[in-house]
Amino acid sequence: MREQWFQLLRKQLKSEHGKGWGVRAMRGKVQLTLRVDENAGMNNPRNSVSLPLDWSADNQTKILNFVNEIRERMEANNLSLKEAAKLTSEPLADDQNGS
Repeated sequence: MREQWFQLLRKQLKSEHGKGWGVRAMRGKVQLTLRVDENAGMNNPRNSVSLPLDWSADNQTKILNFVNEIRERMEANNLSLKEAAKLTSEPLADDQNGS
């Protein structure tokens, strides 16, 4: 049986970023989740943000690139997931508004 596009996306995300990073559909958009402590098992706190991208096979590359940019901002500037996602989303919103 052929894998769904999002199963491949999740495998690629894990391959590039390791355990703890995940994506899923949330109200037609992409929800990015980061587990804070990979070794905590069921007690693992999670942070999540909604990305300004539609949950669509056509957006696989955009989703991966967006997550890459968020992670780079988090590491370079010691930002939370929410802060990095907001900074990453702002230029995208400007582009979509024609600014």
